[in-house]
Amino acid sequence: KGDYQKRVEFRPPDPSANPYLALTATIAAGLDGIRKKIDPGDPVDKNVYHLSDRERRTLGIRELPRDLIEAIEELESDNEYLKPYFSSELIDTFVELKRGEARRLLSYPSPIEYKEYFNI
Repeated sequence: KGDYQKRVEFRPPDPSANPYLALTATIAAGLDGIRKKIDPGDPVDKNVYHLSDRERRTLGIRELPRDLIEAIEELESDNEYLKPYFSSELIDTFVELKRGEARRLLSYPSPIEYKEYFNI
């Protein structure tokens, strides 16, 4: 192994995602990181799922959004890197579409709520 060998892990998004939008956004984020010379940090050769929250923080590993609402908020707060590829109108429309989707999902009880409260 030489100093020039590097590896990047790519985990494709959910299959329900639009592949054109998802792949374009992924490539745009990578190019943005290269242009801004963002330090990706040291390689982590451990199973991050087995690390404690404290160990992950020490290694500089941030968690991804846990739900659709958090993902929408992240997109709204950081989307300049997408603008060479997607119009502001597309981004705004996508955010509104996903906000509506999140509202609809939150209006129904979850399977756990059914089991806990409806005794089904």
